[in-house]
Amino acid sequence: MVNDKIAEEKINFIIDLGRAFHEYGASSMRLEQALEQVSLSFNLEGQFFCMPTSLLASFYVPGDGYMSRMERVSPGGVDLEKLSLVDELCDQVLSGHLSITEGRKALKSIRKRKPRYSSWLVVFCFALTSACLTIFLNARPIDSICSFLVGGMIGYITIVSGQHPRFARVYEALSAIVATMAAYLLTLIFPNVTPNVVILASLIVLIPGLSLTISMSELATQNLVAGSARFMEAMTVLLKLIFGVLIATKLMQSFVIVEAPSTAPSLPLYYQWFALAVAAVCFSVLFSAHSKDQKWVFLAAILGFTSTKLGSLFLGPEVGVFIGGVVVGAGSNLFARFIKRPATITMLPGIILLVPGSVGFRGLSMILDKNTLSGIDTAFSVFIISIGLVAGLLFGNLLVTPKKSL
Repeated sequence: MVNDKIAEEKINFIIDLGRAFHEYGASSMRLEQALEQVSLSFNLEGQFFCMPTSLLASFYVPGDGYMSRMERVSPGGVDLEKLSLVDELCDQVLSGHLSITEGRKALKSIRKRKPRYSSWLVVFCFALTSACLTIFLNARPIDSICSFLVGGMIGYITIVSGQHPRFARVYEALSAIVATMAAYLLTLIFPNVTPNVVILASLIVLIPGLSLTISMSELATQNLVAGSARFMEAMTVLLKLIFGVLIATKLMQSFVIVEAPSTAPSLPLYYQWFALAVAAVCFSVLFSAHSKDQKWVFLAAILGFTSTKLGSLFLGPEVGVFIGGVVVGAGSNLFARFIKRPATITMLPGIILLVPGSVGFRGLSMILDKNTLSGIDTAFSVFIISIGLVAGLLFGNLLVTPKKSL
């Protein structure tokens, strides 16, 4: 118990703030830095230890000694609008425009806000993103159409699982089974469809490449426990997806015979730029970005992909990803400095197309399919790409020092 009621109110606000930042997509490293800055602004000595499923805090209150708090938190998704609103609210409280009591009430109202985008629009963006990603896989138009249909199904399952928590534990495996069965059934209607392309494109949004990259970043910055926990979480999700695909593939191959399709002709480069532009717009919906931030989300996705593409063209894919990370990291910090908004708003969309989730999916699939050597070689390239991306983000922070922690 804290006898100083003012100090107790400050501590409660900091804990509420930490829960909100955690729920809306802040990494452990940035979350700890942000809470430390808030504690210093409140003239409190606070130490924080953040993990994907918990938040530990210790405060020193003069006259009362040390006080510890432990909060059990669930891994949240990414909600850029609410993350930005909470960040603005924090600035208002620290500047004195809002009292701490008013700040806590405002936090509750932010958490109760309904999602910015309707369910049908989220499902449509799932479908459209899946269709766009087939273009990067050099697929046929019929593969894009089928990926659009299957991606929409996965988007619908995502909405339903969010409304019914009992589906959360089997969400990834169920989505993989549905996507695989649907891809094979579509070959009965469209014989030229490539099931593997449709499966990968429709599940690409669920593949935890972003979580894998964040975990590597946390490990690189000595957040060892949080990084290890997030890494194992990403690997578990990946294994659920692969297990669901393998089960459904074995089942469907007993009923559906798929002929090996001929090699698809190479698509002109401008197809990829068009797909990139459409996917960037979809990311603003999938990440729940505010309408005034959509242009920045779009610009970050274009800039990250373009810098990586140019770097890969001249220096190879590993160096290309590093350059993309530098550009996105430095650009996001400049965005935070001049626009006065969290760097996460542009950083996540900027690296989403650079993360090696699909490569890891293919590598583990090969290992489970007993193609061990090829699978290990592919999986190893995931870590090289992840390290290159993380190194780029760290060098970007070095070039442009972040003014805000988030």
